[in-house]
Amino acid sequence: MTPIETMENIAKFIRGSIDGYSANSSKGEIIAIEVYAGFMPTKTSSQETPSCIYVLLESLEDSSDDTLSTCKIEIGFSIRDADETEGWRSLYNALEHVRHKRTPIPS
Repeated sequence: MTPIETMENIAKFIRGSIDGYSANSSKGEIIAIEVYAGFMPTKTSSQETPSCIYVLLESLEDSSDDTLSTCKIEIGFSIRDADETEGWRSLYNALEHVRHKRTPIPS
């Protein structure tokens, strides 16, 4: 599996982990959380950025005999919630949805 395939498969796994989960925008709208393999898209307008999770290759290491590769993946969460008092809980809730999903990563 290539590093790009690894990022895409982990992003697919995370999408399944948060299926049906959403976050609240500053306008009170309920919006699904986007999941990206690689970098988040570049912001091109002043519109509010939706909540998102990204999966990004941090480093890649090959074994000395080229039979094994190891990659380090960063998973970043940017969760928005308009609730000024309890909104911070949305981030931890999303983290727990992903952390507790025990389905194997598809190949």
